[in-house]
Amino acid sequence: MKKALTCTRSAAIAAALATTCALLLTPHAVLAQPFPPEIKEEPLPDLNLAEPKSNPGKYQAVPHGGAQYVAFGDSYAANPNTEEQYEARQDGDPCRWGDNSYPMHLSKNFSSFFNATCSGAVIEQDYFKAAPVTARLSQLVDRAENVHALGPQTQLVTITIGGNEAWYAIRDYGHLGSSKMITPAEYSRRIGPSIARIRAQAPNARILLVGYPEFVGADNRLCYIDTTRYGFPLKIVVHDPTQRTYIKALNDAMRMSAPDLGTEYVDVFTPSQGHGSCVPDDQRWVKNLLDAPERDPHLILHLNEVGTKEQARIVGEYLKLDNLPQL
Repeated sequence: MKKALTCTRSAAIAAALATTCALLLTPHAVLAQPFPPEIKEEPLPDLNLAEPKSNPGKYQAVPHGGAQYVAFGDSYAANPNTEEQYEARQDGDPCRWGDNSYPMHLSKNFSSFFNATCSGAVIEQDYFKAAPVTARLSQLVDRAENVHALGPQTQLVTITIGGNEAWYAIRDYGHLGSSKMITPAEYSRRIGPSIARIRAQAPNARILLVGYPEFVGADNRLCYIDTTRYGFPLKIVVHDPTQRTYIKALNDAMRMSAPDLGTEYVDVFTPSQGHGSCVPDDQRWVKNLLDAPERDPHLILHLNEVGTKEQARIVGEYLKLDNLPQL
């Protein structure tokens, strides 16, 4: 049996690759800028343009009193496939989402649904600082508000956001202390105004902060490449404790701030442990940089089809919903 080709590199390489991948997931190309870049507050693209044809469900009418379920979040909620992520749009709307996402799976339990997720979205400021972002959470709330999607009939609001955020340090998955900047107080400060707006418009809704899953396991190994698609096992591994530290710090901030925000926290990380990038293929919930051919449609460094269904089941079981995706 041919041995797997295994390369171990420093966490700095992992950070560089992660930054490259993040750039690839931006719908428009971004040129690298010297650090520290000057932060310029420029208006973001208008999110209230004609409805894009590629975002499923976007044309559904919102009933009087609001949609029963409204979803907000970044790509870990939106989960567009690669075609949906990079497809040119006539209306120029930068937000993208797809069919295989936990909000889309959960929506089958409700008579009406409004999708305000947006791949690349941030709460306040994206982690490149000078690079363009697709939308801030406040703009996604604007989008829901403008069509009266939030109202007294709204029963559920889910939010997954913070993973693209700048935390006043070099982010790079925790390098130079950025994970220490992710505190419950700072998370609450950033997300609090949007939560208050949602609560004012949807006073009867349960608002859930849905956390992020494991990507790097407890052994701090990140498998950027793990595939046999070329007829032999090919594996490239980096030591990346900072990515795990970053995600855990973000989840902790969400969990600890939830009660003060009048929200509930749903732990996705704990049940996702043991399903990260380096586990056997049939146990993996995530898409590596180079993975099995059947995972090519999924975004790199995001949940694969099984992972997204598991994510939906975790949230659905927390809510005691009946109609959950089959694995």
